[in-house]
Amino acid sequence: MTDADKQAFRDAVQQRLEDLAVLLGSESNDGSAIELDQTRVGRLARMEAMQHHAIAQVQHERAKAQRLALERLLSRVNDDDFGECYYCGEDIGVGRMLVRPESMKCITCAEADE
Repeated sequence: MTDADKQAFRDAVQQRLEDLAVLLGSESNDGSAIELDQTRVGRLARMEAMQHHAIAQVQHERAKAQRLALERLLSRVNDDDFGECYYCGEDIGVGRMLVRPESMKCITCAEADE
C-alpha cells in the first residue's frame, strides 16, 4: 500500500469515526430502563417502545465496537504489513479497504469463506 493510499485510508477512517461520534453523541441511550406511564400508555405501545429501546441499545453497542475497531486500525496504518491479507499475505485492494476498513482479508479469501 502506497503512502497516498494510506493517507486516503486515514481520511476515510477519520470521516467514519466522526460519523460514529455524531451517532453515539446524539443517542441518549445510557442503558437505563425505559419508563412509561402505564396508566396512559397501552400494553402494545409499551411493548413496542421496549422493542425500539432494545434495538437502539444493540445499534449503540455495534457503533461503539466499530469505533474501537477503527481506532485500532488507524493506529496500525504505519505498520509494514498494513493492507495485507491476514490469510494469504496478498495486498487487500485499496478500494476494499476504503469501503470496509475493518477488512482483514483480500476479496479472494473473503469469497472463499462464503
